[in-house]
Amino acid sequence: MPINMPGKKIRVAGVLLILFICLFVFRYPIMRGFGHFLISSDELQKVSHVFVLSGGAFDRAPKGASVFLEGYTDTVVCTGESVPHDLMAIGLPYSEGEITRRFVVENGVPEDKVKLLEKGTSTLEESEVILAYCKQNGIKKIGIVSTQFHTRRIRRVFDKKFAGSGIEVFIFGANATAYSEETWWDNEYGLISLNNEYIKIVYYWLKH
Repeated sequence: MPINMPGKKIRVAGVLLILFICLFVFRYPIMRGFGHFLISSDELQKVSHVFVLSGGAFDRAPKGASVFLEGYTDTVVCTGESVPHDLMAIGLPYSEGEITRRFVVENGVPEDKVKLLEKGTSTLEESEVILAYCKQNGIKKIGIVSTQFHTRRIRRVFDKKFAGSGIEVFIFGANATAYSEETWWDNEYGLISLNNEYIKIVYYWLKH
């Protein structure tokens, strides 16, 4: 039986048109879903130490400080050894960990309650450094602070690294100040953050 090619093309075009219309109508819930997928954050609870990961100190340091000030931990530890190039350019060779430490103190945490663990240049390296620190100091329950869009990848990294260690790990997400996680597409920073995080997720799945 001969195939009616014009009719078939019209049906295909109709299906594609309907699909396009649906994507357009539901574009905001779909884009919001892409953002929600990246977030895997726990409710605040009492932990021995809270570790604030390097990078994004403007968002993460206040979160780490709030965990302390609300009574959920007695010690804040700031990690990271990388020195931002912009600071190097003006002769201020502060590591990301030191920048975070200073901002945590500025947000109300006493200096003697904030420790600097100036090691690690990536999430994987920081997980290894934090695991070694916990074992050395007999720490059994910790919180990890990072930006909300990073929390799913961070949970996977820490779950794998801490498996069998007997150490409980909770992820505390810090909201971004440069964009809203609910409407990330309205802001260039949100678009870049979401795009970069999906690339990192794929990279970590392939490499680790």
